[in-house]
Amino acid sequence: MAKLDLPLFQKHLSAFDFNALFVEVLGWNHPPAAERRWRDDDAKGVAFRRRMVAELAGVAVLEIVAEGGWPDEAQRKAIWQRVSQDHYENLLIFVDRADKASQSLWYWVKRTKDAETGKPRTVARRHEYFRKQPVDLFASKLHWM
Repeated sequence: MAKLDLPLFQKHLSAFDFNALFVEVLGWNHPPAAERRWRDDDAKGVAFRRRMVAELAGVAVLEIVAEGGWPDEAQRKAIWQRVSQDHYENLLIFVDRADKASQSLWYWVKRTKDAETGKPRTVARRHEYFRKQPVDLFASKLHWM
């Protein structure tokens, strides 16, 4: 596995340039052209905008802006369920606004089975990144991806 170029990672993350971060630094693929533009969507009454920033082996990375402000956990889950209809495996990066974002919440839902019952269950994982936060601390959290 190649070593992470931390200065380049820092440059793109602090600029909230997620496409360049995933494609140039992490080696993911560009998304299809039709999915790169912002588009409106709705999940259980929660209006949001979304665009894909990268994809790799069936996993899509999408940037999300909820119309009503920063989404709570129930709203994030509803948005995840809606996006999962189009992209079964995904990483959602919630941002506070589409242009010049200053805060993000990275949201990934792990699908597992309950150890006792064997029934499917999901576990949401969240990591926040805010402008001017030390990048090296955030980079160390990305082992879960």
